[in-house]
Amino acid sequence: MDLYYTIVSPPSRSVLLLAKQLGVELNLKNLNLAGGEHLTEDFRKVNPQHCVPTLVTEDGVAIWESNAILVYLAERFDLEGAIYPKDLTKRAVVQQRLCFDLGTLYKNIRAYYGPLALGLGTPGEDVLKQVDQALEILESFLANSKFVAGDSLTLADFAVITSVTVASTMKHDMGKFPNVTRWVDLCKVTISGYEEISKKALDAWKERMAAKKN
Repeated sequence: MDLYYTIVSPPSRSVLLLAKQLGVELNLKNLNLAGGEHLTEDFRKVNPQHCVPTLVTEDGVAIWESNAILVYLAERFDLEGAIYPKDLTKRAVVQQRLCFDLGTLYKNIRAYYGPLALGLGTPGEDVLKQVDQALEILESFLANSKFVAGDSLTLADFAVITSVTVASTMKHDMGKFPNVTRWVDLCKVTISGYEEISKKALDAWKERMAAKKN
């Protein structure tokens, strides 16, 4: 299967981490978004929304939106339901956390730290407050469980961890969220390839910023 991605994209990293955890080999196709490689006619034929990550299966079906890809990989390769529970109630909790990440956590972290990272100025304090409010909700999820959707690693952790690490990398004050900090440390030693993939992302980001300055 082909995966169109960019390592600095948190949703792309979620897919890379899950594939690593499940032992799924992907044919990686890195797109230079700054160079407009996602806007080419060839890629638009694959994905008319021209976004990453995009997975293309062996039979030529293109799947985009990271959560859809995560679910597809889990349904296909996590046969025992260790990562994506078969129990409907547990699965619903995982789905809720995925929706929370997409519609609240990642949305607000990106809204505040995206412009900062790109040198486009500092968003208002109201936007920063929304980041803290989202992290407070995540803190409550983790008050009585080891992981985001229970006491075992699930798809939700793969989605949420890449969002949270954007904030921590950008020096967000995580001291107010001890449960989140504890969970991040647990993910680092539980998710296969976490340190390796995170380092590649950080190195790529530093390289991009250095090139921009020049």
